[in-house]
Order: sequence, then structure tokens, then C-alpha cells
Amino acid sequence: MPTRLALARPLAAAVLAAAFAGCIPMATLPDEGPLRPSGLTFSLEPENSVAGAPISPGVAVTVLYNTGDTAFVSTATISLSIELGTGNPKARLHGDTVQAAVNGTAMFSNVSIDSAGAGYRLIASSNGLGAAQSDAFDVAHP
Repeated sequence: MPTRLALARPLAAAVLAAAFAGCIPMATLPDEGPLRPSGLTFSLEPENSVAGAPISPGVAVTVLYNTGDTAFVSTATISLSIELGTGNPKARLHGDTVQAAVNGTAMFSNVSIDSAGAGYRLIASSNGLGAAQSDAFDVAHP
């Protein structure tokens, strides 16, 4: 009799877990620990632009969970800057370079670079989330 009872409990737990698998949100992941925002990525890369004009259509940075999925609940404050050693060394980034994420994404729609140059890269950073590097882009003379 004890053997039957010992087998019944794990089987019952497995059946319940399977029945409710899609209904109860998981707070942890078996191999990765708690689900938490842990990084940034450029979800809308900067495109070639003209000095002094806003980078169009804009730049977007998304907060990612440790699983690589978008952290839609994040309202992290994200800052943009020009990566040192790229583009024109005297260039400055203008506009609203600090934005709070909305639904996990920060949109930078009015940032511009004041000097022409090739191979610029932007860096997005946020406390506790590290930094992300954009693809290279060029800024032409007006």
C-alpha cells in the first residue's frame, strides 16, 4: 500500500501542473532564475542623417528580460550618447537624450548630431541594465 500512495502523489501533482500550465503565470524559470529585466537592445536602429536634423524615423531602445523577451512592464530610464571614438570627435548629441521606457521601450524621436562624420554609433545605457551599442551610421553635411 505505501508504494501506491507514493506513486499517486507525484502523478497527481503532474496532472494538476499540466492542467494549469497555461493559466498561472510563472514567477521563475527553471534554468534562469527569476524573470527580471536584465539588458537593453536597439529595436529601432539610427539611420543615416544630416547634421543638425533629427535622426529619422527615430531611435528606439527596448528593455529585455533575462530570457531575451521584451520587458513590457519596464519603465526604466534610458540615456543615449555618442560612442567615444566614432564619427567626428567634436560632435554632440542634441535633443531629449534621456527617456523613460513605456511598455518596455524608450523612443527617441528628436535626437540629432551636430557634426558630419562617418561611422557614428550610439550607446544606450540604464542603471542595472548595462549598455547596448547601435549599428554604425553616417551623418552628412547639411
